[in-house]
Amino acid sequence: MVSSMLVSSQLCLIPLVVTQLPSLMPENAAVLTIEFKVNLLSPAKGERFRAVGKVKKLGNNITAAEGELFSNVEGGQKLVAIMVATIMSVYDREGVEY
Repeated sequence: MVSSMLVSSQLCLIPLVVTQLPSLMPENAAVLTIEFKVNLLSPAKGERFRAVGKVKKLGNNITAAEGELFSNVEGGQKLVAIMVATIMSVYDREGVEY
């Protein structure tokens, strides 16, 4: 049985990466997802978590980013999830909002 804490804490990687990308894009660009891959490495136990996101390559049309999620356990940190995302910038397309 998967606990809601495990799922919700590990999926916090997705908004971390996606919400940071628009700040790197031109104002007239919308951000669309090409691919998301999340690896759940171990149960997300703990009261606090730290998510780290990094843009690996910022391109005019395609951007690659990654994220890591750590849980704070027994005075240390444990890597519980990693993700890779590929994002596309879309310019002036009807029906796509910025």
